[in-house]
Amino acid sequence: MSPGDGFTFAVEPPADGPVSLSSDSFRIEESPLFASSLQLAQDVLGGGPSGPIAVYGYLRASEFQHAAATTLPILVPHPTVVVDPVADTIRIDLTSFLNLSSSDSENAIRYAVGLIAARSIAGGMAAPGLLTGIALYVELPASDQLGKIAALVQGADKNDALISWFDLNRQTSGQDADLARAESYAMVAYLISRFDIPTLRQVLNGLATGADWKSAMRTAFQKDPGDLESAWRDDLPRWTTSGFRDNLMASFDLQPAKDLLASGQYVSAKAVLDPSLNLYRQLNDADAMTEVQALVGQADTGIQAEALMVEIEAALTAHDYARASNLLDQAEIQYAALPADQVPGGLLTAYRDRANQGIKALGQLAEAKRLAKSWGRYPEARKAAEAAGTTFASLGDADNRAQADGVITTLDNRQRRLVILVGSLALAVLVWLGLWLRSRGKPVLQWGYS
Repeated sequence: MSPGDGFTFAVEPPADGPVSLSSDSFRIEESPLFASSLQLAQDVLGGGPSGPIAVYGYLRASEFQHAAATTLPILVPHPTVVVDPVADTIRIDLTSFLNLSSSDSENAIRYAVGLIAARSIAGGMAAPGLLTGIALYVELPASDQLGKIAALVQGADKNDALISWFDLNRQTSGQDADLARAESYAMVAYLISRFDIPTLRQVLNGLATGADWKSAMRTAFQKDPGDLESAWRDDLPRWTTSGFRDNLMASFDLQPAKDLLASGQYVSAKAVLDPSLNLYRQLNDADAMTEVQALVGQADTGIQAEALMVEIEAALTAHDYARASNLLDQAEIQYAALPADQVPGGLLTAYRDRANQGIKALGQLAEAKRLAKSWGRYPEARKAAEAAGTTFASLGDADNRAQADGVITTLDNRQRRLVILVGSLALAVLVWLGLWLRSRGKPVLQWGYS
């Protein structure tokens, strides 16, 4: 035996010839996977075996088959890794196991370790369906395997061929093992979604006191197991259509959410993090909760910032420059709390420039209107109105440009009237002078004599 991280490893030597894989080599290669699987099972189930778990590897397939023959078929979803239900040992067909993909080998080990952990908490009491379902749930089957599980349960449900919970939890080998495992997973998935993981732990603890599975369920869930099974059957059409994809074990891994946040996909990240928040709240893991809540806060901040950007664009489209500027201030506060590489600096700058131009142009238009009231401020008023109109034109602000053009038109019309008035007055004066001079006639010369 070669000990390591809560396990002891032993490899059966070949009948003859050299030893191709020693116990130490097997331990060094596989103990990290076994250790992480045990930690996961303990985190979820709240306990596990009190001593090291024995792991036996077989280089001869015939010896493995002989040693594994006593295990109930319902307990064997992975034919290369089998749990001995009496001694709580793990038996592995090494030749086949070493040819598995990394994900398949990981799933097989996670199932086996999860099953032993659940049995240990339950005091070794037998409830095959419940224990199998728990181990499969902790394993988190791959998506294609979940699809097969759902299809099996859906077919049995439609054909009125479901195995009862009573039969699932009996020590019998006369069942359809594939369907029994699929139903066991569906049963546990329902109980966790309908209640929670801590309540399921209570069922295992109840089994450890000597209660049968029905009494343990009745105590933990405060419902009759028959009523629970009826509700489960009623929910199967929904579960086999879409609900089978939901497994809280997927929420242990926070990296997908972190990747989504890093790429600025805040809504998707929030959707991924919500189950994680639920999981760690159930497990009462304060450290993990703190981390998840920080990530949720980042997602919420990003969502709010993006919502503000949508409002800013709408305000600019409506040429409400003051509102756009105010919203920009709020958005910049939100983005300040996010990593720099997630801040759309170019877009913020462009929006800020448009808002500032619009505000400045509105100020110029207001100034033009004010100056237009004074007859002597025509040049200044017209210049301000022209500047405002040019800016509004570049911003596509037809209404405000029309106002600026209206000021210019008013000023020009007034100026023309003034010019005409002045011209008319000048002409009138000239005419009057002419008439006045004519009316005087030629002066009479008077010669004086002295």
